[in-house]
Amino acid sequence: MRFITLAGLATELHEAESRRSWAVRSAGNAWTKLVVLDELGYLALPDGRAELVFQGISERDEPGSPFVSSNLGFGEWTKVFTGARLSKAVLVRLIHNAHVIETGTESGRFRHGLELRSTPKGG
Repeated sequence: MRFITLAGLATELHEAESRRSWAVRSAGNAWTKLVVLDELGYLALPDGRAELVFQGISERDEPGSPFVSSNLGFGEWTKVFTGARLSKAVLVRLIHNAHVIETGTESGRFRHGLELRSTPKGG
């Protein structure tokens, strides 16, 4: 299993590309059974990195299972991936043979924090 944020993955792939070690990086991801990709939509990706993420997702298309968390609906993924065409291509690869679970747009972390604040201390 591997847990990484979208921004972290984009940075990692950019560094691998600049070192010309893309094949090594993608081969390392190929054997990971489950990749948890967190925080899709929280940070904008710098120029060219959305395309690198698409490449990474494309190369992982079948070897394992992705788990993606996002506060954006599918229609808003164009804010992360440059344009409708790239967004659709990423979505097609991620949701092919997938189970999509929509939990709403409310943050679980935020809700949990509110619950902790409303719980009386000491008992």
